[in-house]
This record gives sequence, structure tokens and C-alpha cells, in this order.
Amino acid sequence: MVKIAVNWNTAYDTILVSHNKLKESFNQKDESSIDISYIVSDIKEQLWWNALNISYNLALLWIKPKLFSAVWNDFIFPRFFEENVDLSSVYYSKTNKTAKSFITTDVLNSHINAFYLWAILDNDKIACNVSEKFDYAIVSSNSVDSMLSKLKDFKKSWAKVFFDPGTQVIQMKKNEILESFKLADYLIVNKFEFDLIKKISELTDSEIIESFDKIIITYWLKWSKIFDRNYFLDEVEWVENENEIDSTWCWDAYRAGLIYWLSKWYTWKTSARLGAVLASITAWEIGSQNHIIDSETLEKLYIDTFWEEVL
Repeated sequence: MVKIAVNWNTAYDTILVSHNKLKESFNQKDESSIDISYIVSDIKEQLWWNALNISYNLALLWIKPKLFSAVWNDFIFPRFFEENVDLSSVYYSKTNKTAKSFITTDVLNSHINAFYLWAILDNDKIACNVSEKFDYAIVSSNSVDSMLSKLKDFKKSWAKVFFDPGTQVIQMKKNEILESFKLADYLIVNKFEFDLIKKISELTDSEIIESFDKIIITYWLKWSKIFDRNYFLDEVEWVENENEIDSTWCWDAYRAGLIYWLSKWYTWKTSARLGAVLASITAWEIGSQNHIIDSETLEKLYIDTFWEEVL
């Protein structure tokens, strides 16, 4: 049985929806500060975050992932997670409440994110039994020390490790980024995060790409690019969805789909395309975990979308 570990943050989300354009809400006051003022037309509150989104999608595809995350005792996992996700390594903090994020979005899909770590600061206390073997693991968006610690742990467990530092890359120093390069097999980031890594590490595109077996760079609702050490490039286009309602969490589904089909020994390009189809399905519903799909249906959608058999 394929074993996949998901080490990421779990948080409460408060999504503030503005019908204004956020870029028009910035009022420069002086050289050292800015003022931002806008009207919120809707507020959405959710319990989810990246780790749960990825775990949810993997569970839909009949993989029971193991979740490595930290919450406070106020967090209650839905029954679907209790039945389909291994929660035995979730750490319940005695002092820090479950993390919380505040996301403001507008009519142009612009975003302003504010994130308070709280329980995520206890990620160093999450038990990662290195005697347990994993096929794949994804490590991301915790404190820098915790990310590096978990990269080491999963590397010892013989897993093929994806590193997705997310917005936390801005907190990393050059030596920490270089250390992560030695511990991860694959790097998956968006273009903005890749440029930050390049700036902090003081390395060229080629030097970064040559440091990993694969690098996946995502572009907002356009495409993803996959490079290997020899700079071979696969481009995977975004799957258009005329019924798209909420694209906020699409890239979490993409990551889950990519890892799932890689575990089935599909090619990288096919796995990424199937991940893109899953991401498109996710956008049919408001919220990150309201879609229902199975792998067989997704493979049929793949054939309809790309006009080729799944390879």
C-alpha cells in the first residue's frame, strides 16, 4: 500500500470578500507607511487549510494519507477525516490555539493575507517516526526550524520528499535555503516564491534547478512548468472551467493529484495534468472540501480534456 505523509499547517480561515479593487484601496500616507481602506461585502469562515485540503483530495482518490500537523483542543476534525485520514500524528498543543488566517480577496482575485502561527509553532513536537516508511511526503509552510526538521525526518524515512515552503520562504536565510536543497527531492513553488528563493540564495535559475530531481513552478490559473536536473521542460496548461466559482484552493488539489498519480507510476506530465483536472473540479464549489470525485471519473475527464489516453 502506498503511504503518503502530509506535513503542513492547519488553521481557521476567515475570508473577507471585497467587491472593490484592492489596488485602488492603497492610500500612500508618507514614505514609511501606507493606509489601506476598503469595504468588506461578505465574510466566509472555514476550518480548513492546506494540509487538510491536500489530505482531503488524497482521501477522495482512495489513499489514506498520514497528517502531521498541530492544533489546539478547540479543533474538531470532521468525520470524513476521522475515517479516511490517519490522524495519529496530529499534535494537540496545550498552550497555543489553532492557527488563524485572514484573507482578503476582490473582484480581480487579488489577495491580502495575514497569518498568525499559534499552534504551528509547536510543529517541532509532532512525532515523526522515522522507522515508518513513506513513499512520498510533502513538507511546507511551518516555522523555518520545523520545516527543516521535518525534511530531515522524512528523508530518513526513505520518502520522496516535496518541499513547498510557501510564503514562509521570505523568513528563510541563505544557509537555510541551501540546507533544504540537500534534504528535498522536489521543489514545488509559485513563480513569486521561486524568484524569492533565487534572490535569497544568490543562485541562478540553472543552479537551483540542478539541485533537485524535479522543480514544479506554478503560475496563477495559467499553467505549471516542470524542470528536471537537465533543464528538460514540461508545460502543463490550466484546465479551463466555465463553471468555476472558487479557485482559491485549486493549487492544493493540484499538489494532491500530482503526488497521487506519481504514486501510481504515471509520468510527471500525465500526473500533473490529472492534478490540473482535479484542481478544476475543486473550483466548481465554494470552499476547499465540498467537491466529490473519484480517480476513475478524473481519468475519463482527462481523456475528454486532452484527447489522449492516460499514460
